[in-house]
Amino acid sequence: RASTVLPVVLLLCALYMTRRHLPETLLCSLYMTRRHLPETLHPGAAAPLSARALSPRCKVYGVEPEAGNDVQQSFRRGERVRIPTPRTIADGAQTPMVGELPFELIRRHVDDILTVTDAQLVEAMRFYAERMKMVVEPTGCLTLAAACHAGLDLRGRRVGVLISGGNVDLPRFAELLAS
Repeated sequence: RASTVLPVVLLLCALYMTRRHLPETLLCSLYMTRRHLPETLHPGAAAPLSARALSPRCKVYGVEPEAGNDVQQSFRRGERVRIPTPRTIADGAQTPMVGELPFELIRRHVDDILTVTDAQLVEAMRFYAERMKMVVEPTGCLTLAAACHAGLDLRGRRVGVLISGGNVDLPRFAELLAS
């Protein structure tokens, strides 16, 4: 089914990502890829494919919580790695092992896998809330946290940071920001 959805998703992504506006670096949360394949192909999961199709030089980085770095370990070993279910506030990324199809897409279209701490996720949540007036769940903050803390030199570059998810209970959101 993904093979029939993929061209449509790539086309939709291409409509808003013109060559002039394509980032030189794209940060995407891996949970979008893991959770939505193979049943459907989420537009967020298609972003690395779209970026590569339109701009082959674009660097694509996946991001996941440091406590649950199954994809990073898998990526570096060249084979899927199973870990215990991670303890992280990024509950959308609490998976013990990346799926086969997502792993193949990640191996082909992602340059590296970055990780961030829960404290960095809270800092990104606070930034979105205070500066952008957005409620973003911890998992949706993976990309901004990586842009700020993962050690990439992004100065002077066009950087795409995919934001997703407002699926957070407001009392929990307030509790995390108060910590």
